[in-house]
Amino acid sequence: MGKIARFCTLAVMIGSLLFGSSLALAKKPEGSGPPGFKKGERKGWDGEAPPGWTKGKKKGWDGGTMPPGLSKKDKKKVEKKTKKEKKEKKKKKEKEDDKEEEENKEKD
Repeated sequence: MGKIARFCTLAVMIGSLLFGSSLALAKKPEGSGPPGFKKGERKGWDGEAPPGWTKGKKKGWDGGTMPPGLSKKDKKKVEKKTKKEKKEKKKKKEKEDDKEEEENKEKD
């Protein structure tokens, strides 16, 4: 009975590998992706911008060059970088002050 169970387990594992790999290799449906993007073609695209990009208002962008979500993400990144720079500046100034203080003590 143990051999049969092992054989069945092995058969199921091999079958799932074969079936899973065939799903991974399946083609996407023709309708997926933006129009003009099939097979890597960019019909109607002007450089990096999609067709119609220059027309109309980008609602919620507040005159920015990127969507609100990206600008918020970028803003957080900049704030984080600024905080880090301020912290490093503060440490550097403290080291300089400590050094100056030691020099003054040695003079006295």
